[in-house]
Amino acid sequence: MQKLQGNFCILFNILIVFFLAGSLTAQQPNTPSPPEDAIICPYPPASSILPCDCLADPRTFEIYLTCYWDMGENEEENLIKFQQVFDEFDSYDKIYVLEMTCDQCWNFGFDGVLNENTTGRFEITYFTLEHFESTQNISTQQFTSTAFKSSRDSLQYLYFDPYNFITPDQNILTGLKNLTQLKLHGLNAQSSNLPSFSSLENLRFLSLSDGSLQTINSDTFKGLEYLTSLFIDNSQVNSIESGTFLNLTSLTHLSITFNCVEIIKKGTFGNLPSLSILNIGDNKIKEIQGNLDEISANTKVLLHNNYIRQLNESTWRGLTEKILYTPLAQGVIDLENNPLDCGCDVKWIIVELQAAEVFSNARCYNGQDLVEVDPGVLEFFCPDK
Repeated sequence: MQKLQGNFCILFNILIVFFLAGSLTAQQPNTPSPPEDAIICPYPPASSILPCDCLADPRTFEIYLTCYWDMGENEEENLIKFQQVFDEFDSYDKIYVLEMTCDQCWNFGFDGVLNENTTGRFEITYFTLEHFESTQNISTQQFTSTAFKSSRDSLQYLYFDPYNFITPDQNILTGLKNLTQLKLHGLNAQSSNLPSFSSLENLRFLSLSDGSLQTINSDTFKGLEYLTSLFIDNSQVNSIESGTFLNLTSLTHLSITFNCVEIIKKGTFGNLPSLSILNIGDNKIKEIQGNLDEISANTKVLLHNNYIRQLNESTWRGLTEKILYTPLAQGVIDLENNPLDCGCDVKWIIVELQAAEVFSNARCYNGQDLVEVDPGVLEFFCPDK
């Protein structure tokens, strides 16, 4: 599969992705399920919308439409079948939950048929499309700007999870002012720019995982002041511009794991006062430029499985003192599986501040835990500045 292709770093990351600690991950949003006493929609007839199932809440009459597509190899027949199903809903203008999956598809470019004549006709509140092939015909646009034409005011949840990379129209999200949860997986930023997020003024949860992003730009998340959770995991990220997350003041969870970032640039994590978890583990981080002084004493900074060798005072002292001297501080710096030198660079930690416990799971390259480093040895071999 195309999404499993890429450099060595990504292949390695995929092997260990399932070992992420669930307790350190924000609650993943999902679509609501039909009530237990849901009724089968009396119209359209169930046989006319196969392979879709239509259920309704008997009190609110909200519609739950689930489609398990099984498209074959004849593209023309597939298009007719897809259009016919939606045409059966000729008296509907609202669908509360629309879930589609395409596990049994062959060469059907699902994303190319979401337009004003199909999904764009309805006011949809929750929309899921997963396990589908992306359009390969360059004359057919992936996810047109009219895919959610009538859902501009209604859509609250949107989830795309394709088999291969996708490059949706840059305006597909424009005007979705009430969207609060967005999971847009498999994005390919190499051949096209990311869709604009600037109009998503009420967005709370954003996941851009399993894509091909390479560089995260400083203007990508501007305007998302209410965003609380941001996940950019396993997306081949190798560079994050300084100021990328600046002023995301409501952000509590930020995860950029299983990528290929080597350098954390100065000012990358500035002005994030609500942040409780910063997870940048499972990268290739060797250097943190500047310092981390702006990070809160209550932030769990997860840097496991990287290539950090030295804990330079100029980088780490400000945050260490915050955690050490703030009463009931919840913050910690997790350095599990980093090849720390534990030389004179840690003297300020061991001798002066006696703060080794702030650096959770920190172990020297020789196998010794940081908390066991002898302060007497450091005082003897490491002259004062």
